[in-house]
Amino acid sequence: MYGPKKILLSARRIGAVVMLFGALHGPALAQEQPPAPSGAESVEAQALAARRAAVEQEQAAVARERAELEKLRKETLRQLKALDIGQIERVMVEQAELKADAERVNLGGVEVDLQSAEQQAAELNAAIQDIQQRLGELKDTEAAAKLQQELALKQAALELENQHVANLRAARYIAGQRLELALRWAQELKSQYKTARELSDKTLLSDLQARIQKEQQDLMDRAADLRKRLEALQGDDAATQAERSVLRARLLETEELARMKPTELALAQAQVRLNALDAMLAGADADTEELAAALNQADDLLRELEARREFVQRKTVLWKQQQALVAKRLDVAAPERAQTVQDSRALEKILDTLDKQAKQVAFLIESARDKRRSLDMRYDQALRSGLLVRQTLPGDSASWQRLGLELLALPTVLWQTISGPLLAAARAGGAADWGLVVLSEALWLGLLAWTARRCARTPPVESGAPGFSAVARRLAARLLHANVISIAVIGALLIPFLLAGAPQPGFTIFLIFAGAWLAYKTAIDLAHLLLLDPKFAQRGTHPRLYRVLRWWVPALSALTALVLLVHLTELSPLLRDFVDRSFMLLLAPALLLVLRGRRLLLAPLAPVLSPRWLHLAERVVVILTLAMLVSAVVGMLGYINLAWNIALHVGLFLLMTALWLLLRGLLRDVFQALRRYTSSPRYALPCPQSLLENLLEPVQRGAQIVLFVLAWWTLFQLYGWDADTPVVRDARAVLFSPLFTIDNKPIHLFGILLTLAIIMAVVWLGRWSRELTYRWLFYKVANSGARHSLSVFTQYLVVLVGFLIALRVLGIDLTTLTVFAGALGVGIGFGLQNVANNFVSGILLLIERPVRTGDVVTIGANEGAVTRIGIRSLTIKTPDSQEVIIPNSEVISHPFMNWTYTDTLVRTSLIIGITYQNDLHLARKIIEQALQNHPAVIKSAQNEVLLDEFGGATVNFRVHYFTDLCGNNRQEIKSQLLFQIWDSFKRAGVRFPGPPPPPDIAPLPAPVK
Repeated sequence: MYGPKKILLSARRIGAVVMLFGALHGPALAQEQPPAPSGAESVEAQALAARRAAVEQEQAAVARERAELEKLRKETLRQLKALDIGQIERVMVEQAELKADAERVNLGGVEVDLQSAEQQAAELNAAIQDIQQRLGELKDTEAAAKLQQELALKQAALELENQHVANLRAARYIAGQRLELALRWAQELKSQYKTARELSDKTLLSDLQARIQKEQQDLMDRAADLRKRLEALQGDDAATQAERSVLRARLLETEELARMKPTELALAQAQVRLNALDAMLAGADADTEELAAALNQADDLLRELEARREFVQRKTVLWKQQQALVAKRLDVAAPERAQTVQDSRALEKILDTLDKQAKQVAFLIESARDKRRSLDMRYDQALRSGLLVRQTLPGDSASWQRLGLELLALPTVLWQTISGPLLAAARAGGAADWGLVVLSEALWLGLLAWTARRCARTPPVESGAPGFSAVARRLAARLLHANVISIAVIGALLIPFLLAGAPQPGFTIFLIFAGAWLAYKTAIDLAHLLLLDPKFAQRGTHPRLYRVLRWWVPALSALTALVLLVHLTELSPLLRDFVDRSFMLLLAPALLLVLRGRRLLLAPLAPVLSPRWLHLAERVVVILTLAMLVSAVVGMLGYINLAWNIALHVGLFLLMTALWLLLRGLLRDVFQALRRYTSSPRYALPCPQSLLENLLEPVQRGAQIVLFVLAWWTLFQLYGWDADTPVVRDARAVLFSPLFTIDNKPIHLFGILLTLAIIMAVVWLGRWSRELTYRWLFYKVANSGARHSLSVFTQYLVVLVGFLIALRVLGIDLTTLTVFAGALGVGIGFGLQNVANNFVSGILLLIERPVRTGDVVTIGANEGAVTRIGIRSLTIKTPDSQEVIIPNSEVISHPFMNWTYTDTLVRTSLIIGITYQNDLHLARKIIEQALQNHPAVIKSAQNEVLLDEFGGATVNFRVHYFTDLCGNNRQEIKSQLLFQIWDSFKRAGVRFPGPPPPPDIAPLPAPVK
């Protein structure tokens, strides 16, 4: 039987031989034929004649091939009907697949020849047009005649080439039909062989089950017989006792062997399933879905075998314990020695059987793991090869015409799919069904009207920074109120579908249309709120961007619905690829718009994320958008599978990120509401409010961490990643690869990262424990300095314990730290003296407490209140609100003044001088009265007004008074006292020394006019 490839190759060879013969022997042939204008023209005529004969042979070969195709089609249909499932072997399937591959190669060769012929025809057509143009420009008759002859030859050659192209197209159609028949035959053989293999496996399993169940029943019958014989034995003589011992041992052995039969059956079934996996690995035609199913089967088998191994190990341990007891009984001379010996032998047989089962389970587990790894590799290869397949667009006008007709027929197909079942259900429904529909529609519209009224009464967004949940609730209310008519119509149309029980895919098609329309409306309304509404547009209005979105969103929504529809319905792969590429082409500009308006898209997240996290989120959006843009470009180039895979992973990541941010914002609002609840004076709480405030922060952080981990776990589940996924496997290889060793213990990247995470958590936990213990655990300690020292020591203890735990997690033994301690000592001796000095000084300050938090001190030239005592330094806040950092060693090794060390009373001294002409007793009385009247001066203290000295021009008083620094400003009190003394001296006529007033100056006389 001839094939299209052989026919075309023979035709081309004949044509080439004829043309070569004509070129070589043209003059000799010209003598036997009618005279021709010239030798060259005669050769060309000979070549055209040979070419015409070759084309005619091609046409005859194509006709014969059409007839052969019809015979092949009938023969294939007959073989499909007469196919016997019991006669199919693996060799037949492989031969059918090889034949399909050969037909595929044949079709590829025909397509290459067709492309070459079309190119040759195009070149001839261009040459003819060139000759025609030259003929129009020539005026020489002889040259024009030659060009006319050349034109006639070219036109004849073009006509033959067009016929050759037509033959090749017919041959391509025939080759495609032959490939389709070969694929159908191979697929049917494969399906039947798979069914036969499954039937064979089921038959084998059923035979195994029947055999093992029969063996188990025989063992149970034997055990029952032994039990009867044992009960029938009477007497206590030695022979009876020996027989009774033998029967008991045999009964024990028989019963236990009967209990082992289910395990034997399970292992036999596991072996059959392993054989099925072997058959899957032996075949080279398994696709990704079959390989994924085989991987799931291997995982299930491994879990069952692991459970079976654990069961066998537990039984082995129990029987070994029993054997140990029997061995102890053998060591002791007793009358039951014969029974003990028989029990020992029975236990040995039982343990031997269990050992065989354990070895068989271990072998099956190892085999299953090998099969799992091989299947995983095959699945990865199939997945990668599927992702790198490039789909091509139609190559001729006929294919484009068929594509257009199929696209135009799509609405009719969809309408028939949707309306057919619905109209049939409507015609079959009675009055009760119609009444139920009307009632459901009324309830739906009433519920929607009530919801719309509630949304209309939603208060507007307040000014300031409202919570995330408030903004989201008001935004959702606005969107629902704007789309209430669309939702009402969609729900009203959806109710008949649900009540009529519309089958698939009609119901899904309707949902796609409804979802596309609702997504379009929601996206437009959301863009209007975020870009034009001043109440929601936090970054100003952007009408130009909104106008651009009004054009892109409907087009993208419609094309998205079309993509879903063509993938849902049974359409040609060519149409699906065309729609996918069109979607990618329209998606690229939309992604560029997302890049441009990324800050506007992230504006609603301002109540949820800090500015730093918002900046990070903006970078993530840029990266993901660029990844989607790359997938769109890859899809436009024809790699549709790879493009959809990238888009799916990025889309799932964006969806999970959006859900995580939404839940994070709601969680933050919940804890803010709890803080407002605990701080409200209307509610009496059973515990201190400070305790609740300190407990809410770690609970909130813990909830955020759990939510973050849960989001990533859900994303991995959506991706389908597990321990054997290539991505996870490669990541584990990187994380757990040893980087270096410490004391012969490998240190890997995962341990380092986990250690850093523990250290960060411990540092935060230490800071939180310090605040918690200061405000709640040690709140009964009256001395604030002691409370501070205790809380700091608690922080150091938590950090130290956490650091030791982190080292153990990293795999570092604490005994190996002696070398590190020695190196640290050398470092302290050479270059870390100041650091060590400040560290030890900080510990001494906390223990001795010469200065405490809140004390007013003067250290060197710095005076102020101590706000923090750290491990290296302490902080002083001066009256000018300047914070001075002072090393702890400066406080320990140098004298300083603590104004509030024992108490907060501070004595202040003033020097007040008056002239000799004043009454000294009156001046003293006025000063004492000023001290008595000032509320900040401590009345019970020894306040003194003393005459200090007689100076050259003044009499000086020394004033001593005490004030409490707790809540008072010493300089301000001094200023107030001096003002009071000034006013009192002025009223009493007491004068202060000072320069004499300037003499009066007479005014100048007025100028003479």
